[in-house]
Amino acid sequence: MTDKRVLICYRVADLAEAPPASSIVAQCAACGAAVWMALSSPDADEIICMHCLPQSLSRDKAEGRPLEFEKPTDEQLKELRDYYNIK
Repeated sequence: MTDKRVLICYRVADLAEAPPASSIVAQCAACGAAVWMALSSPDADEIICMHCLPQSLSRDKAEGRPLEFEKPTDEQLKELRDYYNIK
């Protein structure tokens, strides 16, 4: 079984404005929606949107793939907190 690195991104339609990190518009592999992908994102085999995440996790679990997540960096967490005004 090979590992698959999936990058989960917000859909362009779900955000009122561009994210604070330098980003480009990519495409969700599952539904084709436009998504914001940060230029600093790690390499991934597949890009999916937050909307498609539950189906993707269910499919991977059914196929017996282990679910592993990389911890976000402190800088990524700070960007998200600043963007969403979380203290």
